Amino acid sequence: VQYVLGRAYAGEKRFDEAKEELKKVVAANPGFADGHYALALVYAALKDSVGAEKEYEAVLQIIPDHVPSLVNLAYMKLALGKYNEALTYANKALSIEPKNVTVLGILSAIYAQTEQFAKAIEMIELAKQLYPDSPAIYSSLGIIYLNQSEFDRAIDSSQRALELDPTNPIPYDTIG
Repeated sequence: VQYVLGRAYAGEKRFDEAKEELKKVVAANPGFADGHYALALVYAALKDSVGAEKEYEAVLQIIPDHVPSLVNLAYMKLALGKYNEALTYANKALSIEPKNVTVLGILSAIYAQTEQFAKAIEMIELAKQLYPDSPAIYSSLGIIYLNQSEFDRAIDSSQRALELDPTNPIPYDTIG
């Protein structure tokens, strides 16, 4: 009942109440991975990165191959500039789900942030094979090419992104 109530509060963006209910769930059922994951998401919504990380790690203790926790930890580490840690989580997720476009995207972002542009492009190209009509993929390619001063390729990728989604502001900035 508390798990359902916690999830319902989270769905209503009542995160403080959700946190209290979900903390009770994981205290009573420390092996309940879904409870830890729901609590991690609530902590993330509350901008409590320490709490979120602790709960994602708890999920991985129970289910070591839990890709959503691996991806969220990779994003958190990327945001903190902890690129090696981000890469470790993202590569583990990729080994579990090699065709996960979110994982490919986070890997591309990590490689781009560390100026490993060839690897960043490789990850985005793999994602493009899975979703050839994704404007986000072409936007990402445009940004990476722009960072490499490959202006023609940046423009081509950005124009393709705009063909797919003319409301996306990112390609306009890239072309601009």
